[in-house]
Formats: sequence, structure tokens, C-alpha cells
Amino acid sequence: MAKTLSRIKKVDITTVIDSDDGIEEKTITIKVKKAPLGKWKQLTDNVKVLFDLLPEVLEEKGIENPQEYMMQMSEKEIISYLPDMFRVATDEVIDILSLGAGVDVETLENEVGIDEAVELFEAVVEVNNLVKVVEKGKNLMKLLKNIKN
Repeated sequence: MAKTLSRIKKVDITTVIDSDDGIEEKTITIKVKKAPLGKWKQLTDNVKVLFDLLPEVLEEKGIENPQEYMMQMSEKEIISYLPDMFRVATDEVIDILSLGAGVDVETLENEVGIDEAVELFEAVVEVNNLVKVVEKGKNLMKLLKNIKN
């Protein structure tokens, strides 16, 4: 029997609001849910854009063979590069967070800090099991190539 992951992960976002009493903090809980198939294509297209940009980010960090390095990266390592990817692909990161977390772009742009964005991204990756899906996709492509030959 396959191990299943939780379909929902909660992430708390602390925002700062102006009130009559001055500046206050307000915590919003975002429930990141597994993306249905209807959103899956959009989500994976945006994730693909990020992965296509990852070699550029790795080269900037001094990694000599980024393609080979990427093949050995863990989920945590990939997520650790999110702030750097955010710099080169802001719109894609925001789109992934919006689609994957169900949060409107305006809220993400105005309320979510980079640390919270990383936490949301991690939740989207975990709930949708994106690393496993990518691995299975690679294996499927190898199988399909072998069948053609």
C-alpha cells in the first residue's frame, strides 16, 4: 500500500496592520491543499520554469556542474534556493504560491514575507508530493524512450 501524505498543511502568516491603536500584528492561517488535476498543469508549468532557472542560480552560487548537482539535490536543498530563485523568477514563484496555496497574488505581494513564502512553497511541494512526481515523470520518460527503441 502506498504511503499517502496529508492533503492539507496549515501555514501561519503574520501580517502587520495599521489600527486606531497603532501598528498591530495579525496572524492568518493559510491551508495549503493538494492541487486538483485542473490546476495541476498550471502548477507544474510554473514549477518547470523555476527548475529551468535553477542552473543559472546554482552557477551564480559557484556550482561548477549545475545539471549534475541538481540531480543529487534533496527537496530541502531545492527549497533553500527559493530566495535566490525568487530574485530571478518573481512572477513564477508568486504564481506557484497563489495556485498551490490558494492565496490571491495581491495578498502574497503585500502580506507575505520571504521566510513565509519559503514555508508556503515547502507546503505546496510537500502536499502535492512534487519531488516524487518529478522523479516518477523522469522514470516514465526513460521507459517511453526504451519502448520506442
